[in-house]
Amino acid sequence: DMVNSIAISATACALGQASAGMVRKNAPGADVHNLISIREGLAAALAGDAEMPTDWPELGFFEPAREHRSRHGAILLPLDALIECWHLARSKADA
Repeated sequence: DMVNSIAISATACALGQASAGMVRKNAPGADVHNLISIREGLAAALAGDAEMPTDWPELGFFEPAREHRSRHGAILLPLDALIECWHLARSKADA
């Protein structure tokens, strides 16, 4: 359940590219369950329901994006994609 390596080529808005870069930097070597927790915490923080997670220092850069709900999906997309890849790989391994 660990991320061994990651390759991301992001063609997105500045927030999406920043999020992809953050995931590219921090995900290798990370436990996927921790990534799921980070994603849930980030989503809650963006929605204004929680404080910004402190797992990765870069997460704080997304604090001003709380006011821009239309950009939340772009910020969460790299984590969502990584988690979905893990689910797919796991289901193939279980088959």
